[in-house]
Order: sequence, then structure tokens, then C-alpha cells
Amino acid sequence: MDQIDKKIIKLVEQGKTTQYIMAKLGVTEHKVKTVRKSSMAAPPGSFKDICLRIANSLIKEGLDAEIVSDSDSLHQLVVNGMKIIVKTASPHKVGIFKFKMTRNMNNRELREGETALSKKVVGTDYSKICDYVIFVGKDQKSRNEVDFYYWMIPSDQLPVNTHNFSLNLSSKKYEQYVVRL
Repeated sequence: MDQIDKKIIKLVEQGKTTQYIMAKLGVTEHKVKTVRKSSMAAPPGSFKDICLRIANSLIKEGLDAEIVSDSDSLHQLVVNGMKIIVKTASPHKVGIFKFKMTRNMNNRELREGETALSKKVVGTDYSKICDYVIFVGKDQKSRNEVDFYYWMIPSDQLPVNTHNFSLNLSSKKYEQYVVRL
């Protein structure tokens, strides 16, 4: 996301019209509509919404954060050149989030960093494909209320080829990786 895109998004968030943005920034109608469409609000709590929340929070902190929209990419965010994967989970038990760390084989080729754990399940060594994994615990309190919890863990600190990875809100083990976004 370049500086012009960021300016367009800011003006869109302020409710400015496409014509106003074109005149103010000297960009084409196509550019404004493309950026407007890509920044459309995603449903609260959706994966796209979570990635947007993370990117916007990091941008506010002065970091260069970009959402990767390439479907072949193994990571969802690039922050100051670092590749980041985002994983989400709802509570498994009160205060405990269980993140799926494997995928089904489905007759697909193994990708970089992957190992077949069985004929049907593929595990991943995240240190080979990204720098960090941001784990997002998503606790749906009601239809309109969602609490989010974030852990940003270096990929080389994660277990390799594990089926699930649990994070507990009351555990001290990963407390140093909790981030406020």
C-alpha cells in the first residue's frame, strides 16, 4: 500500500466523494474506486476484518504494513519487510484458544516448509515461510460484540509440525508475546 492509497483510504473514511478525492489528490476515478473497493469494510470478526485491524494498528504505530492479496502467498501481511501469517481461533474453553496448525493434503503438492504428517495431513515449519505468526483469539460475546486477543510470536519459537497450538489468556508462557492492537 503506497502513500496515495493511504491518503485515499483516509479521505474515504471521512466520507469524501470520489470526485472530491480525485480533485484533491490528482488521481483517476479508476484509482479511487479500486482503492475504495479494496478497503471496503469487511464483516466484523471476519478474517479480512482482522487483517485490516492489524495492518491499520501497525500503520498507526509508524510501521509500513501491507496486506498481501496474492492467493499464492503463504503469508497475509508484510510489515517493514517481515512476512507475517495470521491465525484465528474462537475459544476452545474459557480463556483458551486452540489454533489449527495443519491443513488437509487434498491431493495437493507440498508447499515450502511443509511436511506430510500422514497421508491426509500436512504440518508446517513456520520458520521456513515467515518471520512471525500473529495469533488472534476471537471471543464472540454477542452478535455485535467481539473481543480480540493478539499474540505476535516469532516463527522460530513455535513448535514444528504440530496439529494444534493452544494459547491461554492466564498463562505466563507466552505473556511476553501479547500485543495490544
